[in-house]
Amino acid sequence: MIKGVIFDFDGVIVDSEYISYECYRDFLKTYNIIFTKEDYIKYCPGKQLITTMNFFKEFYDLDIDIDQACQYFRNREQYYLDKDGVPLKKGVKELLDYLVSKKIAICLATSSVEKRAITILDNYQLTKYFDAFVFGDEVKRGKPFPDVFLKACKKINVQKNEAIVIEDSEAGIEAGYNAKIRVICIPDMKYPDDKYQLMTCNIYRDLTNIIKYIETVG
Repeated sequence: MIKGVIFDFDGVIVDSEYISYECYRDFLKTYNIIFTKEDYIKYCPGKQLITTMNFFKEFYDLDIDIDQACQYFRNREQYYLDKDGVPLKKGVKELLDYLVSKKIAICLATSSVEKRAITILDNYQLTKYFDAFVFGDEVKRGKPFPDVFLKACKKINVQKNEAIVIEDSEAGIEAGYNAKIRVICIPDMKYPDDKYQLMTCNIYRDLTNIIKYIETVG
């Protein structure tokens, strides 16, 4: 029986991955580095901001201050959020309403920082749905390590075999798999490669299919 559902945030609840790409692109452009959407898909989804900036520092041999680089990203992200907003993914509200009606615990487990995620959820009046939150700075190891999802299970007091993880990125899929929790993938910018498909129990186009899955497995 499913007693808890653990949601990733970016690419699952909100359609924010393209904004993240634009922020990284803008940052690297200041160093005359062309950063394509394909580069973003290859290196970034599911990773903590600080992890990605450290990767850029080493990969591109940049002389940068990581804290300043992260602040640049946050400033650019706020610019894009103020300019265009960020839409919800299809089926979010319906799925959350269903989980509440069935008394299934709901946890957000994200690489994002608390202020950013809660601000966006508050804008859509969704914060009230969640029983617990795990943010990127609460765990020492980010995805693809399992820490964030293991901590989520503890916070909502469910066993690993009683939970499902909803993810979009390959790093997130691997993290759920490493935690030995069932993973449902809702692909966003990239459909997972074969290796990661095998780590999921289902892959759906959007969140609307998950209610049927829960009712089927009990």
